[in-house]
Amino acid sequence: IMTAHVVLSLAADDPKVLDEVLTFSEAADKVTGTSCGLNAGDKVAVRDLLYGLLLPSGNDAAHALAEHFGPRFKGDADKGPVASFVAEMNRTAKALGLADTSYLDPHGLGRNLSSP
Repeated sequence: IMTAHVVLSLAADDPKVLDEVLTFSEAADKVTGTSCGLNAGDKVAVRDLLYGLLLPSGNDAAHALAEHFGPRFKGDADKGPVASFVAEMNRTAKALGLADTSYLDPHGLGRNLSSP
C-alpha cells in the first residue's frame, strides 16, 4: 500500500505520472511471491501497473514501480533507485506518524532486493 501511496502522491502533483510507460525489468520479473503477470521487457503504463500492484498484490509490480520512480527521490545513489524509493517510503511513513513502521523493500517480502 505504501508503494501505491508514494506513486499516487507523485500523481497528485503531476497527473501525467500515471501515463508514463515503464519497461518491466529482469529484477522485477524475478521477485518472488504474488505477481501481476508481466515479464521482463514488457512495457506498461504506470496507471495499469498500479492495478497490477493492488489487485493481485503484485510484489513484482512494487519492484518495477520502485525502479521507475526511485530516481526522483533522495537516497544513496550507490544503492540504486529501489533503495531511494524505499527511503521515500520510510520518510512517508514517518510523515504520516507511523513511528513503528519501516520498510526494507517496496513489496514487503522483508529483504532488500535493490537493483543497481
